[in-house]
Amino acid sequence: MTQTFHRDRFTWLAYLLLAFYAYFLNIFGPITPFLKDELKLSYTVSSLHFTAFAVGMLLVGLFGSILIERIGRRRALWLGAFGISASALLLLAGHSPVFTIGASFCMGLVGSLILVIIPSALSDRHGRRGQWPFRKQT
Repeated sequence: MTQTFHRDRFTWLAYLLLAFYAYFLNIFGPITPFLKDELKLSYTVSSLHFTAFAVGMLLVGLFGSILIERIGRRRALWLGAFGISASALLLLAGHSPVFTIGASFCMGLVGSLILVIIPSALSDRHGRRGQWPFRKQT
């Protein structure tokens, strides 16, 4: 019996959330010159935004499973989506480097829950059918 790979609503939502996360991850490149000019930052201080985001990602990679087990995948996924959005708004509203760097850290910390959850959720949903190359299951 051959089972085909079917992208259901959750699969498309997962793809959309990954694109959403990738957008916020890559927004720092274009936004950094504007932050430097507006807040009169040095190159070193402006680069701390990238570092703070990366530190947040590392912490979620190390300890995110604890939160996901406590609140569940679904809530953690939506926490990641809304958290990265709220943190981006804080980044835009910030008038000091401490505030904007903290917002960058929160974007990496909360938003990276999306990256932790989606691969395992898709694997649970589709099993071997979701792997490349798409092969018949035996």
